[in-house]
Amino acid sequence: MKQAVYAIAALWAAVMVVSFVLLETTEPTGEGLASGLNRISNFLALQGAALVVATGGALAARSAQRRGATQIGRVGYGPLAVSLVLLVALIAMIAYRALLPTL
Repeated sequence: MKQAVYAIAALWAAVMVVSFVLLETTEPTGEGLASGLNRISNFLALQGAALVVATGGALAARSAQRRGATQIGRVGYGPLAVSLVLLVALIAMIAYRALLPTL
């Protein structure tokens, strides 16, 4: 079970790297307000996938800990913590931008 947690963490890391690389390398399309929306939508979709993978890793780590595995918490719960912090940061930025004109 420990190997599964490490494999899931590696998959999460790969999805995170791909999401940031695609964000930087994808050419923006569209005009006006929709300019570059393809970049953001790809990034958010991959971040959602990373969050799902991280949740699976946390569940696998929890199962491994119940079976007696030690020193698996950081590898299992770390990706979920990072994904959740990124999600909260994105929501905070969107909320700030939405409230900015009214201040």
